[in-house]
Amino acid sequence: MMRRCFMLISLLLIGCMQQPAQPSPTVLPPIAAISPTQAVPATLRAPTTEPTLQPSSVPTASFDSSTPTSEAAPTSTPISAPPFTAPVDLIVAGLDISRTTIIISQLYGDSETSPIYTIPCFAEAGCDDVNIFSIPNHQELAFKINARGDSRLYLVNLETQTHSQIADQLISFRSDVVAAPDGNTLAFIKIYPEMRKAAPMNETSIWGYDLTTKELFAITDWGYYNLDIHWLDSTNLVFCIGRVAGTSAFETWQVAIDDLEPPEYRIKGKFIAGQIDPARWFLLNDQQGLRQLNQYFPATAELIHYSEPFTTTDGMGNAKTITMQASPDLRQALLIENDNLLKQSTVTIIKSSSTITLSIPYQYSYKGIFWSSDSRYAFIMAGGAIIPVDPEQAMLFAPIPPPTNLNIDDGFGSFLAARGH
Repeated sequence: MMRRCFMLISLLLIGCMQQPAQPSPTVLPPIAAISPTQAVPATLRAPTTEPTLQPSSVPTASFDSSTPTSEAAPTSTPISAPPFTAPVDLIVAGLDISRTTIIISQLYGDSETSPIYTIPCFAEAGCDDVNIFSIPNHQELAFKINARGDSRLYLVNLETQTHSQIADQLISFRSDVVAAPDGNTLAFIKIYPEMRKAAPMNETSIWGYDLTTKELFAITDWGYYNLDIHWLDSTNLVFCIGRVAGTSAFETWQVAIDDLEPPEYRIKGKFIAGQIDPARWFLLNDQQGLRQLNQYFPATAELIHYSEPFTTTDGMGNAKTITMQASPDLRQALLIENDNLLKQSTVTIIKSSSTITLSIPYQYSYKGIFWSSDSRYAFIMAGGAIIPVDPEQAMLFAPIPPPTNLNIDDGFGSFLAARGH
């Protein structure tokens, strides 16, 4: 009897020792599966882990769903912006339906235009497009009319209602007419007509027109020059040559208009803007983005600023786009930077002793910048608006609607000029 009791007590003790270990594999997993402390971190982690898992597909998908052409037009600036009221005339030009008459009008803030002068197209088949360029310290406007086979340059005086031709055989495609800071000389690119079809590339030459002496003169010999020309001061120009030695690199060259010396190579990179005081060059480089040099002699001047390098991560191959334009007096400049991944745009006002950056409505690419002839105001060309800028006060005005009643093929950035009073 005693032995049976001892065995029963032993069995009970063994059962009690094994009992606590059995619920562990069956009870704890269900508790872990429904625990609220596990679900909350998983939800919080989702926004931060998704971009790192798909760094290239996320921006591309976002870009594809909102193409540049479908971007909403900016209707307001980030701050409460006043309407633009300043002593500046915005001059617009467009072709009529027949393409045989160029109509010059004044643009008002409500996008209405008032015709003030007309010029007949010189080509029997009609003209293709027109461009107007302001001239500092002059009432005349430089007026370029492009037609198939020829492009001609005129001076237009809206006060006297007159115009006169000063040059022909200009390069028509993306070629600007640039005025010297003192307003006394125009520079532009002419094409050698006999070589238009015979040569593998168009032979071109940089020419000038003296507004004081009424003299047309050649600045360079005929050669394969890029379409970009810029003034450094009232007597010196720079121009760019692209695809050097079979590459996509650019070179910047310099030439003086008052001597017979040939152009001189200065530096690798594409010159996009310059300032007089202090002497600064802004250049684009394929790998380094925007470079700023605090002097340009010698060509090995110290590099003092970089923008973010260009990368190829969005649907169009550009993570960042840059637009820049110096004022006519070359004493200030505007730089527009678009971050197409973060969908942010800024404009930086660059003066001799300061830089101020302002936010502007995002667009994939701004069409350009143009200044009033007195360098007092600038105008940013957006896809559906014109944004006036007061660089002196570092202020943006409310956007101006672009003209809507003109028969044109090109973007409105190519046919606007601004005259300061």
